[in-house]
Amino acid sequence: MKNVGVKSVYLLIFLVINMLSTCYATSVKNFTYYPSSPTVFYDPSKISLQKGIPTILEIEYISENEWNLRGALSKSFENKGYSVGYEYLKDVGTHRIISGFNHKENNFLIGSAFSIYYDLNGNTSLALDLALATILNEYSISLIYKNVYVYEPFLETNPSLFLRFTGPINFLNQSLFIESGPFLKNVDNFSNPGLYLCLSYLSMNFPLSVSSGFYLVRNSRSEYSTEFSITASFYLDYRNLVTGIRTGYVVSEKDRYVGSFYVNPTKNKDRKAPLIDIEVRRDSVAGFYFGLSASDKGGSGVKNWVLAISERPSVRAQAVRMFSGGSIPPSVVYWDGKDSTGTFRANETLYARFVVTDNSNNIAATEWLKVR
Repeated sequence: MKNVGVKSVYLLIFLVINMLSTCYATSVKNFTYYPSSPTVFYDPSKISLQKGIPTILEIEYISENEWNLRGALSKSFENKGYSVGYEYLKDVGTHRIISGFNHKENNFLIGSAFSIYYDLNGNTSLALDLALATILNEYSISLIYKNVYVYEPFLETNPSLFLRFTGPINFLNQSLFIESGPFLKNVDNFSNPGLYLCLSYLSMNFPLSVSSGFYLVRNSRSEYSTEFSITASFYLDYRNLVTGIRTGYVVSEKDRYVGSFYVNPTKNKDRKAPLIDIEVRRDSVAGFYFGLSASDKGGSGVKNWVLAISERPSVRAQAVRMFSGGSIPPSVVYWDGKDSTGTFRANETLYARFVVTDNSNNIAATEWLKVR
């Protein structure tokens, strides 16, 4: 830890730059710890919890000849998530390509990541990571098993086991986010145990978050080594776009600067179709009352709606009568039993369907309902 005083000045400059930059950013709607690092490298079980298409580029700088670069992007589909990434380790001249997948079932998530390591000397190695997580309200517990299987390793890739707890806590009337847990860096020999703790704070007045981390591990000689880190991040949240940068410093046996750039062009995009329902009741004369309900779960608002009365339960069937409108539909629509030409059709067997489109073009449609 040489020249710690000089490096501390650099860290202070980094923090001041981040704080000044927040003057040009808008407020952040939701805080998440995922943008701080590419999730597929650290916990593939949580890939699908990321909204939009998060893309991140991260660098760790130790010296001119020793630095690491990694990046990844992810995409979620319903309860599944996919991610691909790349990592370069300058000191050993090794490249890594990683791909990850996860699936969410109720409150449980399972994920895996497959890596290919290679260098310019022709060495190639394959590795597999597995992860399992459970979500309880705002909290989660993950079990991450790295390097479960390694084929022809040419680097030090010991199997490692991590137990990680994440979630919000209240400390001195401040809302913080905690990420913590024990780990075992070498499962084969049951050695190199350690503990990781990270606390993050999100400013309510500026789109700024500050994180502080502590890392403790015991090596094979029963000696303890520690790391302490502090980072600052700021974000710009505008419509569907979220972007930001993170800078900081890690004090350890190999002091290093860390930084990352994050962009998500569709994080706030509404992908939830409206929740809708339809019911029908015949009046005392000859017509029908259709009860309609629509609520937009995603929050983008209802764009338009259509109530179709058809001869058969098919979109290709001849429409008997159509009702439509913009914005939120009425709670009740009355049909007098006549088609668009004025012919009375209410005594026939007909079918009705309710379709709603929101402002993000998500479409919800009921099943065909038999009118009589």
